[in-house]
Amino acid sequence: MANTEELEVKTGLPITKEQRDLFQKVLSIDNLIDLSAKSKVSYSTFRSLFYRKTNVTKENKEAVIMMISKSLEKVQDAIIYFQKAESTLVQMQSLIHKEG
Repeated sequence: MANTEELEVKTGLPITKEQRDLFQKVLSIDNLIDLSAKSKVSYSTFRSLFYRKTNVTKENKEAVIMMISKSLEKVQDAIIYFQKAESTLVQMQSLIHKEG
């Protein structure tokens, strides 16, 4: 688990490397395009924040908030998917052992 400093979004600084790594594992470029279309923040600003090329400002902090929300949504969807997949695989495993 990351410490509080690694998690905090600080105005005047880029997102942390840990935040970048998390966003890059969860979000796609298409997600950034979709988020920018739903906000007043440009895609280039989303991209610059995503790659740590620009600092978080009062004006672009909305983009970071949106990236956090979308990441959480995708992680929650993945958890549900993998829980269902686990259940299916356990059933398959049990059935194949019965045929044995």
